Amino acid sequence: MEAEATKVVIAGAGFAGTEAAQALSALVRGRNVQITMVSDRSYHLFTPLLYQVASGLANPYHVIQPVRGWAVRKRIAFLEATVNTVDIQRKAIETDRGVLNYDFLVLCLGTETNDFGIPGVSEKALFLKKLEDGDAIRNRMLRCFEAASLPATPESERRRLLSTVIVGGGSSGVELAGTIADYFGVLDEYYKGIDTDRSTRVSLIEAEGKLVPGRGDSISETCLRVLRRKGVDVRFNAKVASVDADGIRLRDVTIITTDTVVWDRRHKTEQGHCRPVRGWKRKQGRKTGCRQAA
Repeated sequence: MEAEATKVVIAGAGFAGTEAAQALSALVRGRNVQITMVSDRSYHLFTPLLYQVASGLANPYHVIQPVRGWAVRKRIAFLEATVNTVDIQRKAIETDRGVLNYDFLVLCLGTETNDFGIPGVSEKALFLKKLEDGDAIRNRMLRCFEAASLPATPESERRRLLSTVIVGGGSSGVELAGTIADYFGVLDEYYKGIDTDRSTRVSLIEAEGKLVPGRGDSISETCLRVLRRKGVDVRFNAKVASVDADGIRLRDVTIITTDTVVWDRRHKTEQGHCRPVRGWKRKQGRKTGCRQAA
């Protein structure tokens, strides 16, 4: 009688999950090993281009790749499900589609956007993490342009509606700020009642003293030069105090009135992703976050 296959479960279909699946598939070819990928979405999202969806440069379907067809060609089973709990002792993961037993488990469930506990961020700001986030940012800006184009809209309200603030001067924040500035120029052709040069504003808020921290000074300086040429208001050493319906408040008491705040600060990873624990549970209300079980 043939021995039971060794079961390998890979949780997550992001960059780490797909790379692990591809490497393991090649490594165990010809052996009695069953690889199963589990993800709450049936596609791989190319997050480095998500900013292009937000700024109207790309169709949402241009930045995703279906996982199932690719997995089948690699002889990998795929289950579209949300991982709720991992029981390390029983070697089982519980999903909303049932229980999967494993011999080896690879957790690649990604990160969460870090709001640093700042009031109003999770309630009022838009994030740039998931596919629907790109759509949400673009749709918010279009709704603001529609409202600002109404003849009865006061100039002060028009300026608030046409102001976009991006928090986080990393790679995606810099790219998003530049492409939104370009996008406003495109929208100028469709909203003749709006003077985009005078009424629109794109602000980029960075808590440190340079853009794309961790990169060389020449890259940071080039990014700054290009953004300022596009008219982006770049602010360094600016710490956010809160976000509310009126806009964003900085710790130096500066208030930037806006209807669109995009939060693109660094992400956080829970310890449960990184080392064996007695148990693991999905954080309530989050699909990608996790925490160590009590």
